[in-house]
Amino acid sequence: MHHLTYSAYSIDRAWQILDQIPGRATGAYSHSQGLRDTIAAGIEARDGFPADPNDIFLTDGASPAVHMMMQLLIRSENDGIFCPIPQYPLYSTSIALHGGTLVPYYLDEATSWGLEISELKKQLEAARQKGITVRALVVINPGNPTGQVLAEENQRDIVEFCNLEVCFLHEVNRILASNRLEPFSRLASGKFTYFSKDCLQPFQESFKFFFNGSLDCSVVSLIYNLQNQMGILIIEKKEWVANYEQMKSTAEMAELTLKREQSIHTAALAEAKLREEKPKKALGIEKECVSNIEKSLHEMRAESAEAKVAAEVKLVDARTMMDDAIKRMTEANSKMQAAESIFQRS
Repeated sequence: MHHLTYSAYSIDRAWQILDQIPGRATGAYSHSQGLRDTIAAGIEARDGFPADPNDIFLTDGASPAVHMMMQLLIRSENDGIFCPIPQYPLYSTSIALHGGTLVPYYLDEATSWGLEISELKKQLEAARQKGITVRALVVINPGNPTGQVLAEENQRDIVEFCNLEVCFLHEVNRILASNRLEPFSRLASGKFTYFSKDCLQPFQESFKFFFNGSLDCSVVSLIYNLQNQMGILIIEKKEWVANYEQMKSTAEMAELTLKREQSIHTAALAEAKLREEKPKKALGIEKECVSNIEKSLHEMRAESAEAKVAAEVKLVDARTMMDDAIKRMTEANSKMQAAESIFQRS
């Protein structure tokens, strides 16, 4: 089936999720089995450790998972939980909230905040002398706020310690160390009761899951108390790799199309600007011609006015000269007449 909006991969993924949901119901109370199947497959593909989806429990963040386990483990103030110092305050506050006792073990700054088994034994003995039953060990790896990463040998020692002392191991932040760290799930024996919690952050939205390898069925029944449908958020890396070439090709085609359209748009814009410049240039020439003509007319009018004034002055001068000439002729005639009269008398 071809869809103009969604890729074939997205559609196939949606059908897979629907097929894993009883009745294909996607409401708020639908089952989370599809997501847990995906997480189990992801754990096995990444760590090489087989995982049963029924042993995976989902929570909406790290805090609910921690509170869930504290509620499960703590019966009274005589129950203690091993916590590292320095530590993330979530654990100390949740232990106090559920009425338990925090049993501190101190990280050694001299060994880059290492976890020493001798320190665990020392604090365990001190707690037992106070009548406290230590029921769990919290390991923050990489450390928060110290940032240290436990070596594989150190992790094995911790697992062996918990195995000998029948203690529950809680590992935190393993995935944040990337390839520098081996998961506890690879190091623990089959008889050991533990769980390993990974953190995934798709699209900056986070949720938590924890995996229990060999919990007793009665314990599992106490933990299983909520469902969350977030299957669309979990996609194994191999699925991304399988579709990488197709997505890359699609992205490259889209980029080429965009560049081609941008080129056409740029050329059209340049042509439009050129066409706009031609009339502007012609209009400028026309304005310049009109200005020159107006200037010439103004100069001609000025010259004409000057010539008119000069002509009028010359005309006045000519009239004055004519009047003078007429006056002189009149005087000359008078003198001639007078002379003739005198001549006739004589």
